[in-house]
Amino acid sequence: AIINAGKNSKRKLKSEIRVGKPGSGFDNEPKDENTKQPMNDDQFNELYESVRNQWLPGQKMKTLNNEFLNAEDNFSTAQAKKLIKLLTEEGNRLKLAKAVYPCITDPENFSDLDTLLRYKASRDELDNFVSKGGKE
Repeated sequence: AIINAGKNSKRKLKSEIRVGKPGSGFDNEPKDENTKQPMNDDQFNELYESVRNQWLPGQKMKTLNNEFLNAEDNFSTAQAKKLIKLLTEEGNRLKLAKAVYPCITDPENFSDLDTLLRYKASRDELDNFVSKGGKE
């Protein structure tokens, strides 16, 4: 009985230590993608200012791409739009829109990003990407 109590205590401790983002399946949460929460305002504003203050467009692109590929961060469509708007080149905007898609907390609003793209071909490419579930 003492051995089983030790195993149960370890199991309980492990479950208390584990921290996962919402929807990760930790803490008996349902694996529902819609439970993702966007980055909080303070973190977002810090990221936005950091990117905005970078001089080189290539550095902005690299920073945002890395941020969007970071599995720990999620964004609302409005947050993603504000960040992507910091870049002016159409191709980079399209790449970033695709990169951020898995991190979007409100996919029902994702089509709002179409307004960032000037060319119909780019908008169609993004819409096609989304209709395939974020696959090329």
